[in-house]
Amino acid sequence: MISLKELRNNTQLWFNPKFPYQKLDTKEDVEISIGIKNRTLYITFLGSVSLKDWLNNFKFWVKPYKRMKHTFFVHAGFIKIYKICRPIVREWISKIDEYDEIIINGHSLGGAITTLCLEDIEFLREYGVHNKPCWAFASGPRVFAFINNKIIKKRCMNLFRINYKNDLVSKLPPFWFGYKHVGNLYQIGKKSWNFLIPSSVYSHDINIYKHLDESYESTEHTNYLYKITCKVYKIIYVVFALLLIIIGITIIL
Repeated sequence: MISLKELRNNTQLWFNPKFPYQKLDTKEDVEISIGIKNRTLYITFLGSVSLKDWLNNFKFWVKPYKRMKHTFFVHAGFIKIYKICRPIVREWISKIDEYDEIIINGHSLGGAITTLCLEDIEFLREYGVHNKPCWAFASGPRVFAFINNKIIKKRCMNLFRINYKNDLVSKLPPFWFGYKHVGNLYQIGKKSWNFLIPSSVYSHDINIYKHLDESYESTEHTNYLYKITCKVYKIIYVVFALLLIIIGITIIL
């Protein structure tokens, strides 16, 4: 099992990638950091930073991916983004004499694309394009749906999926749409399915994953999502309470 120190070293690349992000598609607002340093090929995918990113996040219907003996299905929005990244990823993968290993990283939307990238790189390994070990570190939503074969699970064996407490994003898209996680889960803090409290949203803030410490205290100064999430949940609680009062009065009358 990988150590917490190793996880921290890799999640730091979510904030400070080895190479500057480059925009691959202006329309879809897709960015990637990729390059070789000290015989390691580093690939980092940017998380959701624009409206277009969020629109792709919500394209959660499943889509068949690749013509294979056993067809598998993926999140339509995520595969759309990865197909934009795939040509440059494969271009760098082909430079097999320049690197000894591959490390992929990503948070949120970037974590989903990291998962697809790992699967693709392992697919290329099976067909002899390269023979280098590949490791992926991600925190994000589910990507694959209706997994009914061992191929995808095998290709994602070196995915380390990090989840902080009751981070809601890791539970999306809902499993009842057929989505399932792959890889190895590394849980930080107590796991919970309670999405009725603000921490389920602000636990996804990237600053939390920078520290990977279950005692980390979220405040409006340390967590980008904290303030707005608490305000939204207060409004939800008030509306819900008013609805209960109205329903109660209606029943009595």
